[in-house]
Amino acid sequence: MSPVVNEDGDEFLGGTEYTGPITITETTVLKFAAVVGDCSGGVGGAGGAGDEAFSPEQREGYVDATGNPIRAEWAKSGHGDIASEPWRHWDWDDPQTVSSRCSRCHAPQATDAPIDLSFLAYAATSEATEAPVALGIDCVNCHQTFPTIYSNLAKFGRTTDGQLEPVEFPSGAELSLFSSSNLCLVCHQGRESGASVDDQIASQDPPYRFLNIHYYAAAASLFGSESNAGYEYAGKDYKPRNTFASHPDDFSNCVGCHMKNAENNEMHTWIPDADTCIGCHGGTSLETLGGTPSVSYTNLETLTPDLYAAIQGYAADVVGVSIVYDASSYPYWFTEEGDRYSDFDEALLKGAYNYQVLLKDPYGFIHNGIYLQQIAYDSVEDLGGSTTVEVVGRGDLTIDGSGIGTADTKTLQWAISGHAAAAGEPFRHWDEDYDLDGYTPSGISSSCTRCHSTAGFEEFAVGEDTTGHLPTTTVDCWSCHNDFNLFANAETRYDDLATNTALASIEFPSGASVSLDNASNICMGCHQGRSSKVQVDAATPNSTVQEPTDYDSYNFINIHYYAAAASFFGSDVQGGYEYDDNTYRGQNTFVGLHTSDGRTLVDCVGCHMNASEDASSKQRHTFLPQVEDCTACHSDQAGEGNFYDLGGSPGDNYREINVLLEDVYAAILEYGVSGLPQSSPGYYDSSAYPYWFMDNGMGSNYGNRYTDFDFDMLTAAYNYQGALMDPGGYVLNGTYIQQLLFDSTCLMGGTPRVVTVPGRPSTCP
Repeated sequence: MSPVVNEDGDEFLGGTEYTGPITITETTVLKFAAVVGDCSGGVGGAGGAGDEAFSPEQREGYVDATGNPIRAEWAKSGHGDIASEPWRHWDWDDPQTVSSRCSRCHAPQATDAPIDLSFLAYAATSEATEAPVALGIDCVNCHQTFPTIYSNLAKFGRTTDGQLEPVEFPSGAELSLFSSSNLCLVCHQGRESGASVDDQIASQDPPYRFLNIHYYAAAASLFGSESNAGYEYAGKDYKPRNTFASHPDDFSNCVGCHMKNAENNEMHTWIPDADTCIGCHGGTSLETLGGTPSVSYTNLETLTPDLYAAIQGYAADVVGVSIVYDASSYPYWFTEEGDRYSDFDEALLKGAYNYQVLLKDPYGFIHNGIYLQQIAYDSVEDLGGSTTVEVVGRGDLTIDGSGIGTADTKTLQWAISGHAAAAGEPFRHWDEDYDLDGYTPSGISSSCTRCHSTAGFEEFAVGEDTTGHLPTTTVDCWSCHNDFNLFANAETRYDDLATNTALASIEFPSGASVSLDNASNICMGCHQGRSSKVQVDAATPNSTVQEPTDYDSYNFINIHYYAAAASFFGSDVQGGYEYDDNTYRGQNTFVGLHTSDGRTLVDCVGCHMNASEDASSKQRHTFLPQVEDCTACHSDQAGEGNFYDLGGSPGDNYREINVLLEDVYAAILEYGVSGLPQSSPGYYDSSAYPYWFMDNGMGSNYGNRYTDFDFDMLTAAYNYQGALMDPGGYVLNGTYIQQLLFDSTCLMGGTPRVVTVPGRPSTCP
């Protein structure tokens, strides 16, 4: 371990803690007390300089003369450890000044102390200022007056584009926890990112300079791929933010975990209390918590040295210059002779950067262990190394859920499912929405929280009106389970219908109520769409004056995404637009051998979770059906393991629906040109809401949305969208979807090329 020395050659650091003497003068003590106060007011509050100041002896022993527990706890924290490297690093500089690059996090005050506070200046303007050597991060960094600065952001010049809401990370990503935890994000985000590595590689020729993410970049780990904390290799999927599925709201963010103990008391030591976790997870420490934490900890304990071995092997064998790591000396990577390592090629830089990411967040296994495992695994692979660790989404732990290996836990499976895709549109759609005051995120609307937040689904399940919630959660364990002992009990909300009354039967947008009489009802609560024939029939004409004005025009109506249950029940719930005088197929009961050999492949849970008689096979919390469940009876015609290649109805329906989609789309476009009183060319764009646009060169934007539908054209467009929004509809109820598309094509004056649609003639009537 190499010591850090000052310009006079005096040893300054031993390891990572200050070991030399520090003289706390009377002036220093008074300055400390003036800034800290007694945590009851603002700067220089009631506990300012004077008889309530810490003495040197009191400070050394972390004793507060006033007995104030908050100040005493703060003194024991890293924020208050004024003898440590983060606060003493600049003591030998002349003048003793914390640079503007560092003062945002390492100085409580700027040059006009104590009012011009560096952290606060950054919060207000996104620019930090040069500052004197600090005495820790103290009360005024988080509190101007009580409560926190976050609750009074307007005072510090923050707008909807301001620094604390959201917080900009080194990658350029703007992220938010929509709470006072954003104060923590400002400093605990690191100073580099995977984007920094790419920028250096793109901007110069090798060899490259090592990039260090910096210390305790916990927020960067927490947000995973959203912050681009580590170097992420092309063609790989990475876990986004850890939303701490199944945790109460109080324990899902920085403040909740670091400032709440088992008795729900505030802690200003910021040291998490493992007792708050043990009740559900088991174990005796954060490292031994059952489920994801202990798996991640164990895996990273192996992956980290495996990555180091791969780095050393690559440096010696490929670069030709051996490399060693010294955690106590900047810039950490050295030659065997002790010189700074300066021979990084592209692969070595990426791997070394990721190794440092692992080390700089010692509790990363809690913050986002899966993400850290993924970047470590990929780095080892890229450097030609080896590891025995199984990582979610890598190797045998395939992203399709077909192999879960020894990491066979419900939470790990859930983590690679769409329900856990925290960075996806279903959970991030509302991030940029704010209330009119410009400071508070408005959150998810009450009409959306039922399916886009756990809290909203809980309200729906018990029969309550759903309310708005902040966009911070995924669809986690408590959406389906209401027993906190998840690891021992797999009972669902459906098992407790006395409480979860809305799950006894599910009412669809058409008003029809249906039930599968099992936990699949939970799935139908959301996967039913938001529109039906009823909403289309109730559509009202636009108020916009048309030229000519001899027809009523309408706005498009969208069934919404993944309305699988609507397809499944067909005419029983009228998810599609069904034309008068035609009959349509109802629920697909999956007749035949779908209930044989201990299998129950006839409903949501059965197909998506493989609910066989073998209890171990009921663990598929990826919710991704497996084609192997079907090939026992259905042939795999192409031999590539695709549902659309299955023999019989699945494959036939897939091919026929794709032809019908082409037919109805062509017919709709032609109808817009020649079938409307006013020629109104249009087109469909699946990537932009509301999907149908005027074909006038103005592009796919909301202002150019298609508003010239007559009623017939509206119904056909609705059915076209419905078929696209359920990509598995050919399996769920292919006959129903074919019937809708066939009838829509005929209505638009088209000619269906599929002539074998059940219940329909070979040509349009």
